[in-house]
Amino acid sequence: GTRIETINPERLAPETGASQIALVASPKVVLTGTQVSFGFEEKDARLAFQRIEKALEQAGVSTRDVAFAQFYPLAARIGSQVRQVRGEFFDGTRPPASSLLLFEGLPSMDAGFALEVVAAK
Repeated sequence: GTRIETINPERLAPETGASQIALVASPKVVLTGTQVSFGFEEKDARLAFQRIEKALEQAGVSTRDVAFAQFYPLAARIGSQVRQVRGEFFDGTRPPASSLLLFEGLPSMDAGFALEVVAAK
């Protein structure tokens, strides 16, 4: 089949900009390290996504190749920012599966959220 197939079963609640399940049929995947957003504004969130974009490009893939994205915001408001900004970077016709887990602390005092992704190569 295709390198990445996303599935949204009817019994699971849909989420705009994310798929529920991603199946990867690629012999190679790229695992990023955790990228932290420094600051709490939308522009700070975009910078974190841009840094992930650059890391993926160095590995020979792009944000369009992301199968799964995991987000760790410090607050629900920041989680809403993540949901809004991610659509600018991921494939809108096949958004990656993702999870968003609220966290109480990140490795920096001015960190708003962290993210890591898995991409098919």
